[in-house]
Amino acid sequence: MGVERLTLPALPTSIANHVPYHQNQQKAFLFRAMGFILFVIHVIGVPQLWSLCRSIWGIHSPLHIDNMSCFLLIEESVVQVARKNTVGTILSTVSVNLKLPGCKLEVVESPGPAVSKEFEQRRLKIGRSAELENDLVLEDPSVSGFHCELIYDEESGYRLRDHGSTNGIWLGDIRIYDAHITTPVRITVGDSVVLFTPLERTYKVTQKLGDEIAGFHFRDREMRQLCVRARKLVQLGIGSILLHGETGSGKGAIAAILESDCREQKKPFETVNCAAIPENLLESELFGHVKGAFTGADRNHIGAFKRADGGILFLDEMGELPLQQQAKLLTSLDKRMGRYEFRPIGARKTESSSFTLLAGTNRNLRKDVEDGRFREDLYYRIAGSELHVPPLRERPNDIECLLDVVLDELSKKHGEQVLTLASDVRKDLLSYNWPGNVRELLHTIRHAAAHAMTVDRYQITVEDLPSQVLRGIEGRPQHITQEIMLMPPGDEIPAYHAAKTKVLESFQKEYIARILQHTNGNVSQASRVSGMDRKRISDLKKKYQIS
Repeated sequence: MGVERLTLPALPTSIANHVPYHQNQQKAFLFRAMGFILFVIHVIGVPQLWSLCRSIWGIHSPLHIDNMSCFLLIEESVVQVARKNTVGTILSTVSVNLKLPGCKLEVVESPGPAVSKEFEQRRLKIGRSAELENDLVLEDPSVSGFHCELIYDEESGYRLRDHGSTNGIWLGDIRIYDAHITTPVRITVGDSVVLFTPLERTYKVTQKLGDEIAGFHFRDREMRQLCVRARKLVQLGIGSILLHGETGSGKGAIAAILESDCREQKKPFETVNCAAIPENLLESELFGHVKGAFTGADRNHIGAFKRADGGILFLDEMGELPLQQQAKLLTSLDKRMGRYEFRPIGARKTESSSFTLLAGTNRNLRKDVEDGRFREDLYYRIAGSELHVPPLRERPNDIECLLDVVLDELSKKHGEQVLTLASDVRKDLLSYNWPGNVRELLHTIRHAAAHAMTVDRYQITVEDLPSQVLRGIEGRPQHITQEIMLMPPGDEIPAYHAAKTKVLESFQKEYIARILQHTNGNVSQASRVSGMDRKRISDLKKKYQIS
């Protein structure tokens, strides 16, 4: 097989690549011992013992033996054992700190009546007009119709923002246009004084999770925490959860995990893909209709709002809703007495339902709000709490796990043959950008496996990869690689992955520094401008110590 020297202390590379999470020296010693025994049996020429060992250790490769064949044969068995031990067996404790909005507003001075209310929503509107859906209505002629608002952010608490009022908002003698308030404070609104008291709710949640959760494989710490957060939010009865992230990153997986939980608890879980339903049918699908409501309505139809009563309603591709449909949905997402009220098409009476609204989107809805493509009031109705699904390129542990899972599934389909990845291919796939996220990875491995097996080969090599993946692996950034690309010919060239990591970190540091400089250090504004998640910007800012 082209190998003349034998080095007993080291495991073959492809074996090591399949056991990155065990680091079990006893197993490594056992594998080497097995290889040595096979080698001795082959050399002394005892065919009965050779066949018996192959049968016990599950080695099925053909007997084309030379000085190294015993190690190449046992490698297949080791990979098979390693996969059984790495896929779906990691159990660890996942802890998250969950912060939820809450505050008390007490009118201590006003021409109108004294009012004291506690709130738990992310956005509070304060003004004179009840018709403008203010949460706190002040009977004060010096207060504008919609005077100001409080917006909660898990990272920085409540933000007080003037909404273009005539008389402004004041903290003592200082007029405020936009400020974060984290302690009890008296806010002057017109001739009224409102005492703001934060009542933020904090939960520490701990769960034991395997790397397989309801059939989905997650080893990445952030994704495992995301599962715990989502489950706890539903358990706490949070009215709405916005799940956002790139296409194919795993939003559907989080939704499916919650669906599995609902199934175990015998609660409904309804899914509506807002982008897949024609605009003229969406209202009927959500709210239902009565017989004869329109042409073709030959029977009563129960809408998703009613079907989800007591469970979860998942509105996928929420960002694709036209503005006209957004307005119709908004009126039905105003909870009254803990329930949503809606009217089926053609019905005379309103109906009610209580469910957790889970909204999914791959768009940056905050930017869409600024650009006028998405209603701000609807945004805060569906985003009682926000969960960001990070792209696959930021989850190397999940890439590793998914590679093993897919290879294992494909191997089972082909009987005794075990599919493996060449070591250089595995390294390239771990560092690839994966613009299509999980869907692209699954397609890539299945495509590569099919290509390899057409020539009776069960190790995937570089030439088996799809062309777009090869272009992504071989492509190099042009604008920040001078340090590497302009080296004199005699200089030592760094290893590929070390160089690539250095280039990526250099870009990240430079980009985050510039975007924060552009927004005067305002992370929320930087998030809106860049389209990046706010937490991601904060993490990179901390990582690179950007002031």
